[in-house]
Amino acid sequence: MANDRSFFRQLLDWLQRKPGRALFWLGILLLAVIVLQNLEPTSLKILFWQVAQVPKLVLLLGAMVLGALIWEVLRRRTGRNAPPPRRPHDRY
Repeated sequence: MANDRSFFRQLLDWLQRKPGRALFWLGILLLAVIVLQNLEPTSLKILFWQVAQVPKLVLLLGAMVLGALIWEVLRRRTGRNAPPPRRPHDRY
């Protein structure tokens, strides 16, 4: 029983010292679960066009890449990340 407590204590100490690494490994674990759950093939119908037997994972990755590209294009066109114009009386 004391061995279990020391293991959990070490684990908590590691989590406190390296939260970024813990989040990285949690993300890897979640990615592995998503990949393993979405390997079965499925068909995709868009209007009159049909793609048969494409793995769901390919569709998910394609949708994420397309969404990221659209996000980046819109961000660049609207200039949302541009710094505000500097006024002459502003001091930094």
